[in-house]
Amino acid sequence: MEIDLIDLSEAAGKEEATNRKEGNKIYSVNEVTSYINNLMLNDNNLRDIWVKGEISNFKHHNGIHMYFSLKDDASLIECAMFQDSNRNLNFKPEDGIKVIVRGHLEVYKPRGKYELIVSEIHLEGKGELYFKFLQLKEKLQKEGLFDEKHKKHLPKYPETIGVVTSLSGAVIHDIAKIIKRRYPHVKIIIYPSYVQGNEAKVTLTRGIEVLNSLLVDVIILARGGGSFEELWPFNEEIVARTIYTSVVPVISAIGHESDFTISDFVADKRASTPSAAAEMVVPNEEEIINSINNSEKNIYNGIKNILNKRKSEINQIISRPIFRKPQILIELHKQNLDENTIELKREFTNKIELQKNELLNYDGKLKALSPFSVLNRGYSITMKNDNILSSITNINKEEVITTIVKDGGIKSKVQSKDERKDI
Repeated sequence: MEIDLIDLSEAAGKEEATNRKEGNKIYSVNEVTSYINNLMLNDNNLRDIWVKGEISNFKHHNGIHMYFSLKDDASLIECAMFQDSNRNLNFKPEDGIKVIVRGHLEVYKPRGKYELIVSEIHLEGKGELYFKFLQLKEKLQKEGLFDEKHKKHLPKYPETIGVVTSLSGAVIHDIAKIIKRRYPHVKIIIYPSYVQGNEAKVTLTRGIEVLNSLLVDVIILARGGGSFEELWPFNEEIVARTIYTSVVPVISAIGHESDFTISDFVADKRASTPSAAAEMVVPNEEEIINSINNSEKNIYNGIKNILNKRKSEINQIISRPIFRKPQILIELHKQNLDENTIELKREFTNKIELQKNELLNYDGKLKALSPFSVLNRGYSITMKNDNILSSITNINKEEVITTIVKDGGIKSKVQSKDERKDI
């Protein structure tokens, strides 16, 4: 019998190459699982999702992480809620409870199954309201109703304060008591309103509008603590938009410090409690008086210090000898004046004498150069037609010449002329 030996590894390689040529690829289990997981993580519809259902198979593993299934009549989703998300829950999840959860989908690779990673969990009624709250918050935030640039400043010294709240309960009494204690000069106008129930949003809105028409200086929107459902009127869109359009600044003082409503985000100022709003809306008169008294003391002490300083300076000036015997200064200046006068006279005399000597010197030089001085010494000057005759070449026989001597002139006619011979 003839047996053919076949290299299985070579055949497998050929088969794989054939598959690659046909466009096929063989994936590992991890590659497939990771691919599916990435699809989920990158899907906008699955990255942040709300799901409602009934809890089953609930387990709180070692009091740390929570694992449960969320089911309805047709399907079931495995869920995990880790410690960072579940540590502040205000109720204990149990099987059979209907809830609304928020989270994102992932694939749990070790088992190859998808699960919902839960970040929030709410009882079904509260969960639906909370989801509605988040939707409205996101909508109004995008419209800019929460922007700081729209917030109005509270008046520093209000004269009239409007309050929209219920007349029943301690809220209005606490607000009035605190305001009157801190700043009794202010006037309070109260608009009675429902603060829970279906009619509350209408009366709250109307109250803000009426107080705007009365031109109060500031409005407090207030109610005491309550459940999320009881505070819901302050999450209504109509209330939020009325606060936003209010010309008068609005302080939102709803519930306790941990409670937040849409009104808080839209209002010009949020107070943690109604009492805190009363503290915020008016100054403390006692503090103002103390401040004024301190300022008065500071001004008085400042002026006193300035006056004392000036008094000391004046005393120092007065104590100088010149102020004790002012004639000394006059005599001193008089002596200086006499000395300066004598010096000026001396300088003036010297200047005159110098000028006189210079003039005499110039006079001597002028006299020495004067033709009259020459005539006085026995010399004469011969003129022809008013011109000095300096050479015989300028005169001819029979011409008339004038000879000037020291005491007059002689006219004569030229009879002859001889050239001068050197001696």
